[in-house]
Amino acid sequence: MPILDFYGLKKDINKVISEDIRLPNIAAILKKEKIKVCAYVDNQEEEAIAQANPEEPLNIRFRMDPTEQKRPTFMKKNLNESIFNSFRCLEIGSQIVNLNGIQLNLGLTLEYDEILYGCFEKNFKKNKQYPGGWSSLFTHNEKEQDKKFWMPKSNSIVINDNYIFNQISRKRNNLGLLNLTKIFEVIMPETSSDEFHITIITSAANWMPDDAKRNFESISSALENKFKYPIFIELVIWGRSLTENHKRMLISNYFIATTDKGFDLFNEDNSAYDTNDILIRRIFHDVRQPGESPYQQSLVRLELLSKIYNEAKAYCLRVTQTKGMIYLSNNIDKNKSNRLL
Repeated sequence: MPILDFYGLKKDINKVISEDIRLPNIAAILKKEKIKVCAYVDNQEEEAIAQANPEEPLNIRFRMDPTEQKRPTFMKKNLNESIFNSFRCLEIGSQIVNLNGIQLNLGLTLEYDEILYGCFEKNFKKNKQYPGGWSSLFTHNEKEQDKKFWMPKSNSIVINDNYIFNQISRKRNNLGLLNLTKIFEVIMPETSSDEFHITIITSAANWMPDDAKRNFESISSALENKFKYPIFIELVIWGRSLTENHKRMLISNYFIATTDKGFDLFNEDNSAYDTNDILIRRIFHDVRQPGESPYQQSLVRLELLSKIYNEAKAYCLRVTQTKGMIYLSNNIDKNKSNRLL
């Protein structure tokens, strides 16, 4: 399960922690959150001194909360880039290593301090039309960020909704299939340097294996026709022991979304199927406030979903699939897993 990796020059990170550089949100993330910090040093001698110095701010941070996630790593900047977590990664500094995560330039401090801060909330009334549907909620266009949720980087989605496939519209369309296809088309970037990963986890889909396969292929085909980069998509239907997994949640690299009554939100005409609401937050929204951040909530939820996912996948690849116990993916050898899980 991927925690966030934070990179930067040791001296820059020290300045942020000590607040010599005014980045209040980033400072709160470094002090409060269980993230892995990798500090660049110039040579092995500087690395040895940093590791041994009890007054090093990152060592103090670890001593105050001695969990493995907070153990600092000091390293030379020219190390192999394969060590980087390229899907939950934040780097500060003006000399940027070529990462696929989110990068902050210290020369533009306050402007970028809120890069992982922000939220969008909306309530829906049954039968009322919402022009644009899902595209009225999310945007990749920075100019629309005052009206919609402006998407951060993304190459992975895990969505959990036990009843996503239960509603059938008057036109006899399955609203789960309709809404999942539309929301993925809106959330996914136009281009991606990585294969995009999608995992759908549900429990109450009353499908036999052939029905599940047909419906799964309708989603995957729609996405593969729209996007030109590789997509890995999988569906887990697992009806066992899901009482603790009721919350409907979508988790991506740098944001999470929750709904009251599920993600099967819109009918074909973009009217709300039922009274519902959605809350979308970047993972460090309100990080300076008391309580858990969306990032912490995503870690807890991903840990639970990972257990369900691994149990279901292992069982379904070993035993003949049947109603309520189905695993499907567009990966032929079935060995691949969602990078968030």
